[in-house]
Amino acid sequence: MRPVDWSRFPRQYQQRETHWYVSKIKSYDLESLKQLREGLRLLNHWFVEYDALTSREGRQITNYLQPKSKAKIRGRDMVHLFRWTLATELFFAWLLDRNSVISQANRPAGIRERYEAILAVMDEGKPYRYLKTRFGEKLLNDLAANARNFLSMYKKLGLAWMQTGQTVSITSTGERFANASSDEELRAIFERQVLKWQLGNPTLPSRYRDLRIFPFTFLLQVLLQIKPAQLSKTEYALFVTKAQSMDEVDDVVAQVNAWRALTDAQRESIVAKLSQSQTTRRRSLYLELLDSANKEIEFFALTSPLRRTVIDGTMGIELADRKRAQQIVRLRGRAPVFIEFKNELDWFSYFGDWETGPTIADAIEYYAQIGDIEKAEAVAKQPEATREEKSRLRQAIQERHLEDYFSEHLDLLEKGLRLYHKGDVTGRQYKTPINRIDNLCLDRRDQFVVVEYKKRKSSDETVGQTLRHIGWIHVNLADGKRVRGIIVADKIDEKTKYAIKGMQLPRGQELIVLIEHSFTLKPVEL
Repeated sequence: MRPVDWSRFPRQYQQRETHWYVSKIKSYDLESLKQLREGLRLLNHWFVEYDALTSREGRQITNYLQPKSKAKIRGRDMVHLFRWTLATELFFAWLLDRNSVISQANRPAGIRERYEAILAVMDEGKPYRYLKTRFGEKLLNDLAANARNFLSMYKKLGLAWMQTGQTVSITSTGERFANASSDEELRAIFERQVLKWQLGNPTLPSRYRDLRIFPFTFLLQVLLQIKPAQLSKTEYALFVTKAQSMDEVDDVVAQVNAWRALTDAQRESIVAKLSQSQTTRRRSLYLELLDSANKEIEFFALTSPLRRTVIDGTMGIELADRKRAQQIVRLRGRAPVFIEFKNELDWFSYFGDWETGPTIADAIEYYAQIGDIEKAEAVAKQPEATREEKSRLRQAIQERHLEDYFSEHLDLLEKGLRLYHKGDVTGRQYKTPINRIDNLCLDRRDQFVVVEYKKRKSSDETVGQTLRHIGWIHVNLADGKRVRGIIVADKIDEKTKYAIKGMQLPRGQELIVLIEHSFTLKPVEL
């Protein structure tokens, strides 16, 4: 390994601007996690579990909903029809304040008084149009920023998805987070998401898309190799946050050790050069990353193996539990599988799914699902791939072939069945925040049909997945129309049959139809 050329280091540092971007809109501590949990519970009660709303609650929220269709909003099923708008954001901000999740107490006096005036009028049950006329949209938008901060954090942590024009979707991880009954459980769920978090991902600006790194695992590997096992904020900003791939661990360790071998005067000279303002930015890159390091250190220090510390009078981070750090690195392996997601929805449905992770099996599943067989095969050929994972590749490719065929011959499943189309959006591998739907179709009555294909024997898990997809389409797309499903497999097992019978629907009104195909597909050679 080449020694660090400190004379060239400042220029090289400035040339690579990407770093481990962590949102600055929220503090990362246990109290903040509790606030996020309480906010998520409110979001679930008012915008997801709408059947539980009382008549009074229904009247309150109706004043802030914009219908998705001309159907009259009434009673407890009005949430089926709403769009996520500034009005719903404002209502969520009111919920957060009136349930003591947030407070206006720290606002400047003038702003606090204006916000309290709006909230007091909302207490009276006045509709959004009245607020807009009295206070103006700009002030309402400013107050709604409280809600947007929470919503942004839910998306960044894979807990809930909301988008203008759609209703709210809470992920399986989000459900666990909202139901966490202890501080330890809350932190464990957060830690799992930090461990799963990868850079780049489709939520970030394009300059971050070339990163191929799992920051938490990378940081643990660095700390396990340096002595003492801690990093000052300066060391973090200089070397760690700018790493772009898992292959750079040894390089960063060498840089940290070389930095520590310098004299105080040498380090001060390098920092002075890096701190000089650049012509293209208000502050130097180093000073910006030094500022960002505060939130990044808070973020990682909320996990069980790490903790914040003070080094030379400023914030730092150190190992708090070496055995736990070693366990995580060992379980994750030297290089967890980086999945290149095509879009934000694909990333979010993976990130929010409690059952998935950066594994060979999940990478194969995703690439086969989107039709990128070349990448799926490349993952399966990794030395670490097991026989079971290679077998999963064969199954995934065969399922893709099955879907290819039936997508072109939907009449074989049901007369008049056709793929859903709207603009550039097609029902083939239809994207939702909770996962992709194999085929989203319309029947002869223009009612929605969710079709799922399984090459291997179906299971009652397939029924659960199909029901989730039916539910999402029902809430977000169907506008009151009936939604049903079809499961296609080479063999329908007894568990699946009993799962369908358990719905206790009359014959001819089944929510899900089971179809066995008789194809014998050629095994895929690896």
